[in-house]
Amino acid sequence: MRAIALAAVLLLAACGSAGSVAARGASPSASPARQPATLPSASAAPTLRTFIDRDMGFKLDLPDPWRPSSCNEPPRTDGGIYIGRADFVVVDELHETGTDVGHQYASVGVTVTDNKGGLSPRQWIEMGKIGTTAGTALQDVRFAGRAAVQLVPGGTYVFADTGRMWAVGTDLHADPSLKSAADAVTASFGLLTDDELAAARLGATPSPAPRGLDDVVNGLAAGFARKDADALATFMSDCFGNALENAGATFVTRAKEVADLRTAFASGLTVAVAVKPVKGDASLGSAAIGSAWSGDGQPARSIDLSLREDAGRWRWVATIRLQH
Repeated sequence: MRAIALAAVLLLAACGSAGSVAARGASPSASPARQPATLPSASAAPTLRTFIDRDMGFKLDLPDPWRPSSCNEPPRTDGGIYIGRADFVVVDELHETGTDVGHQYASVGVTVTDNKGGLSPRQWIEMGKIGTTAGTALQDVRFAGRAAVQLVPGGTYVFADTGRMWAVGTDLHADPSLKSAADAVTASFGLLTDDELAAARLGATPSPAPRGLDDVVNGLAAGFARKDADALATFMSDCFGNALENAGATFVTRAKEVADLRTAFASGLTVAVAVKPVKGDASLGSAAIGSAWSGDGQPARSIDLSLREDAGRWRWVATIRLQH
C-alpha cells in the first residue's frame, strides 16, 4: 500500500492531478479529461493555431511545433481550493518526458487557483505562493488587459481575476534560442469572454463512457498475453508514469510508452498479469495488480500495474517496479 500511495503521489506531481473541471467563474463539475479546442487563427500565418481551454477559460496562440502537453489534466479541487494548470511544450509526443520534479525542455505554463484572501498579485508573490529566486524583482505591468506583476528575470506574469489568481510564464531550461517563440506564446494569452466560453462548451467532446475496474484488469491481462501494445494503449492514461518502489518516478506520454512496449515485445518481453488479488482500496479510486516481466534480456522483475478511477472510468496510469 505504501508503494502504491507513493507512486500515485509522484505521478500526480509529475503529470498534474485529475479531478473536477470548471470554466472561469463557474463551479467545478466532474469530468474525466480536459477538452481543449485548437482552432486556426484567422489573423495569423497558417502555422499559428489558437488554442482554447474551455476548462480553465483561456486562449493563446501556438506556433509550430508548440503544442499542449499530453500530461495536461482537468482542474481539480484540493481542500476546497480550485487548482488548474496547463503546460505547452516544444517537443513532440515521443520526446515529452520528465520526472517527479518536472521536465527538461522549454515550456509555457498557465496556472490558476482560488484567491480566497483577495490578495493583490504582489501580496500573493511576497507571501511565497509562487516560487522566486534570489535577485528576482517585481515590476508592475499590464497583462491580458489587467493589472499584473511581472517577475524579472524570468518573465512570469501574475494577475487576479474574479476571485482567482493566475500565473503565466515561460521556462526555457537554458535554451535561449526559444525565448522569442515562448515570449510570443505568453504574450498571446487571454481570458475567454462569456460568449467565447459558451461557444467553446457547445463544441465539447462527450465524456467517455464509464469503465469498471474488472474491465481494465481483464483487458490488461489479455493484452499482455497477446503482446498487443495497441490493445494495452486503450487502457492507458494520456500521461503515464514509471516508478521504482519507494523511490522516484518518471513520466512519458501514452504514445511513448506504447512505442517502448512494442519494442520490448519484439525483443522477447513476456508479462504474466495476476488479476487477483487487486491491491489498494478501489472505493477510493486507486488500485493495483501484480505482474511478472521477463524474457527481454533484462533480469526478471515484479511490477505492479497502478490503476486509477476518474469520474467512473478506470485507467492504467503507471508501473511500479518492486524492490524485492
